Amino acid sequence: MGGMAASAPCSFDWAASPEEVGLSTSKLQLATETASGWADNDTIVGGVLLVLRHGKIVVHEAFGWADRERDIPMATDTIFDIRSNSKPLTGVAALMLNEEGQLGLDDPVSGSIPAWDNDKSRDITVYQLLTHTAGLPHSLNSYTSLAEMVDQIGIEGPEFPPGTVYQYSDRGSNSLGRLVEVISSIPAESFLAQRVFEPLGLVDTFGVLADDDPRRPRVAAKYIGGAGNWTKSWDSTESSTSIYAPAYGLHSTALEYACFLEAMRQGGQRAGVRLLNAETVQEATQPHSDYVYPLSEKLNMDSFYGLHWFVTITDYDPEHWADAVHMFGHGGAMGTTAWVDTQHDLVFVYFTQSKDTDTLLDLRDLVHDARVD
Repeated sequence: MGGMAASAPCSFDWAASPEEVGLSTSKLQLATETASGWADNDTIVGGVLLVLRHGKIVVHEAFGWADRERDIPMATDTIFDIRSNSKPLTGVAALMLNEEGQLGLDDPVSGSIPAWDNDKSRDITVYQLLTHTAGLPHSLNSYTSLAEMVDQIGIEGPEFPPGTVYQYSDRGSNSLGRLVEVISSIPAESFLAQRVFEPLGLVDTFGVLADDDPRRPRVAAKYIGGAGNWTKSWDSTESSTSIYAPAYGLHSTALEYACFLEAMRQGGQRAGVRLLNAETVQEATQPHSDYVYPLSEKLNMDSFYGLHWFVTITDYDPEHWADAVHMFGHGGAMGTTAWVDTQHDLVFVYFTQSKDTDTLLDLRDLVHDARVD
């Protein structure tokens, strides 16, 4: 399948003021001061916050350090290992093939990957991979290629009967990415580059970080531990994996991930580039799993899973969910989170590389509170 013509690098206009787009300057300042304070008091090592309203930037600020030990400050164009923020992009790739008639949501995976044609995995469907209801474990085995890994996943099979329960699974997402490359005859990372990154102008969004990649110095170091006890687990002087994993293998900047989210907010297209039909985006970003848990007491929101998106809804009513405050997005294990508020044309991206930071939802709530219309 051929690629699309590359666009100019992704960019947005700045709002003249937050009030121009219905946000409060003082409340947004509270959000940025809070994030800055977290960097100052070591709650996070560093981060980038970006907020869009009606497609215009109202906040794009960096805080703290990209690499504290090497005295490299965080910058707005710092590149992050976005981990599971990769999953929505893998889902979009699969849904592109679905729109083109090459991949049915009810198709069994075993029809494209022979190793899954066994009594354990034969009936697992594409839809179940998209919704994390295939019954597959979350953790991964060792592997030397994506093909080898996914073959082994199918051989080992699910731990719950497919279609019975939600279980978040990296195995499922990697299997979905493998399906994309089998059906398209293009490696999964290349498919995204040709069909999503290049058309949207995402010049700093990619999978495997090559040793000689000129962007390497801009990739943030990774930290584990917690406030007062952050320990660097990796920095850009070290080699990284050479095998792309669709579940968690992408790098990006806050700006470029916002560009992807803005295309989803606009029904699958931005700046003349259409990724998906609006009907597909709507289907992907509504609840599909029965999995529900309180995500934000302040906003009274419950969380579900869509087609490779987390979906949160205020006062959920299955018959009228689209009329409620409705957000979709995802997070990543190294400290990245990004959401679209569909009712209020609001895009929120907050990236850190401070693993398991508990600041993500707090900052999202502060930004949500900044609306004045």
